Amino acid sequence: MSSLHKDPHGRSPYWFCAYRMANGQRTLRSTKETDLAKARIKCKCMQHIAEEAALPELDRRHLERVVREALRQLGHAPDPMVGAWLGEWLENERTVISEEMAQKYARVIRQFLACVGGSRSLRSIGSGDVARFRDQLLKQGLAPKTVNSRLISLKRIFRVAFESGAIDRNPVALVRSVKTETVSASTFTPEQVHTLVSAAEGDWKGLILAGFYTGARLMDLARLEWSNLTLEKDFIQFRQGKTGGKVQIPVHSELHLSADLIVR
Repeated sequence: MSSLHKDPHGRSPYWFCAYRMANGQRTLRSTKETDLAKARIKCKCMQHIAEEAALPELDRRHLERVVREALRQLGHAPDPMVGAWLGEWLENERTVISEEMAQKYARVIRQFLACVGGSRSLRSIGSGDVARFRDQLLKQGLAPKTVNSRLISLKRIFRVAFESGAIDRNPVALVRSVKTETVSASTFTPEQVHTLVSAAEGDWKGLILAGFYTGARLMDLARLEWSNLTLEKDFIQFRQGKTGGKVQIPVHSELHLSADLIVR
């Protein structure tokens, strides 16, 4: 256990920290502080570092958190604001994810900040804030599956904050997801598709046909251009917005007859 002492001879104005080093020996080190509260913070940090150094395996991330917390308490390392940190994270993430995924994360961040406020410190965000965010989404009428998807996105974001040492715990990890019911979805029959196409107007006719015959996502189909369609070789080629992966799908004979309805 560490303790604080003054120079009995009065030669130094600073508080001295007495603690046990990693090798078991007691030592007395100056905190370079005349303020008792600040000296306590430094002394506690010295003791923590010595205890970690004595362990068989050094936990560098924990040591960094100890030092960062001590600096924060001393006023040298202010906590980042949650709004600023999330915005910076998103900008860094845009370089490695698709634009569709970036928009998905942007929506989650925007909704979360609207709920908790962006001017709070990142470390102040707790599981209660996340639970309130979850409940607010449910009150807005979002489906349980959609709410859980946004919690998963938020959990990944805060995991990065935890692993980087910006926070000591992931506040999303303790929040339970919403209970959902498993629904078995069946495919449309040709008769049902014919009914949908007959009732559809404009571009929807082509989108319905393309979705039925290719199985592609609606947004990917809506972005198709003539350059994606090679009728001579009987395939449609495009890059998926969600995953960024490049796909090539054979063209059904029915799509040859409706090519002008599918692409712009």
